[in-house]
Amino acid sequence: MLARLLLLLAVVFMPAVALAHAQLQTASPQEASIVAEMPAELMLVFNEPVSPLRLVWISPDGRQTEVAARAHDNRLALDVPPAMRDQAGTHLVSWRVVSSDGHPVSGTLSFSLGSPSAPPTAAAQAAPGGSTAVVLARAALTLTLAFGVGVLFGAALFSQSRSPSAMVAAWLTFPAGLGLIAAHGLDLTGSPLAALADPALWRTALSTPLALTAGLAMAAAALALASGPSRAGATLALALAGGSFALSGHAAGAAPVALMAPAMALHATCALFWAGTLPVLFVRDGARTLTAGELARYSRLALPLVSALLVTGLVLAAVQLGSPERIFASAYGALLGIKLMLVSGLLVLALYNRFRLTPRLAAATTPDAETGAGRLARRTIGSEILIIAVILVLVAGFRLTPPPRALAPTTPVEVSLHLHGQAAMADVRITRQDDGRVGLSVVLMDGDGAPLAPKDLTGSLSNPSAGLAGLRLALTRQSDGLYVSEPMSLPLAAGWVLQLDVLITDFQLQKLSEPLPALP
Repeated sequence: MLARLLLLLAVVFMPAVALAHAQLQTASPQEASIVAEMPAELMLVFNEPVSPLRLVWISPDGRQTEVAARAHDNRLALDVPPAMRDQAGTHLVSWRVVSSDGHPVSGTLSFSLGSPSAPPTAAAQAAPGGSTAVVLARAALTLTLAFGVGVLFGAALFSQSRSPSAMVAAWLTFPAGLGLIAAHGLDLTGSPLAALADPALWRTALSTPLALTAGLAMAAAALALASGPSRAGATLALALAGGSFALSGHAAGAAPVALMAPAMALHATCALFWAGTLPVLFVRDGARTLTAGELARYSRLALPLVSALLVTGLVLAAVQLGSPERIFASAYGALLGIKLMLVSGLLVLALYNRFRLTPRLAAATTPDAETGAGRLARRTIGSEILIIAVILVLVAGFRLTPPPRALAPTTPVEVSLHLHGQAAMADVRITRQDDGRVGLSVVLMDGDGAPLAPKDLTGSLSNPSAGLAGLRLALTRQSDGLYVSEPMSLPLAAGWVLQLDVLITDFQLQKLSEPLPALP
């Protein structure tokens, strides 16, 4: 069991650089396009609002110039540096932006003025591991809130002395919060660890919603430590800790924010209640048994809060997924599915405690019977604590997996083309797939428009303006007579010419040729 949990955590925290959050939808000029004249400005359009972090323009001769951008909703407008306006060849624009939920995304746009040239060296990439460091720091902060602030609340609720371990966990909230801010700064700027000495990194990190989350979490820990046995102070600290989860992240930032942010706060508060009260029941001033009264009291308190936890969790998941089938078609859905399985196991143990062990404790007529039932209850509660800890670490991994509702629509783009010859004609459909690759499908007809079954069909692509020729297409005939090519990546977006060689008989070859339209 332990080995499986370790494997699960390793998978969750494996670097996931390919998973983006904000996504570049379109650009002007388009990726890999060739323009006759440099536009006055360059436009990047994303699927959600973004703010620029760093943009570098790289000229064909390799010179790098940092450029400013004007952000308006989901659009970034970049003024073309004067020195770049007349430089023929391939230009690169390296961009790094941050979305409203605090996740940085980077990429490079390539286009050519006049004619392509050897691409210049791109700007230095972000230091690896930034996103994983943020996830680990977020998991650490969540655990300190649960087993520090949460357990101190449980001690006040049951009028128990505060355990040293809970006090230590609460104190650890402060380095965990600062660590989260530091890791977020490294992730935002794409900087190595040595950049922590740079005040600009801290200013960037402190200007984001995640810094508010860390700040409120540390305030909750300070209040919990200062409140002593006060139930009012401990309750307020628990509420502040839960509210910190509503200040950043996918779930709290989903529309409508006025509903989703409070739902996230309530969901987190209920989870911290569950995580914090269980250890108090597990060890009662060093006692080895639990009484029926203790379990019954806990059950009465837990029922409405666990119900609220489940309802808000379902609402948050429904909004993030958009439709139930997406749980099977995304990394976010896979992670959510694992969480739901763990929560289901947690509920089974909780129900077993409530409806089997509590009545056994109440019906015990001898000290031995009560002690035996109490020990069994402690074992099940210990299992609950372990599962909760795994869940709390697991949910930090949601940062690496954008929810389906945040992903840009990815409907394939299609254009049609008709090629006409004396002995043969072809209707061609060109499709750009979700991953940017291009596929072709061909329907052949004879000169009168009737279906044609040739002895052979070959195709090729050339790009005369770029000096590219002879890119062979592998066309496969389907059972319905349709010829389909394997999807392929084209290094340029425009300027391609399609040629089809239709071998009608051993002695008759019809060549069809036509420029391909640029895909929108």
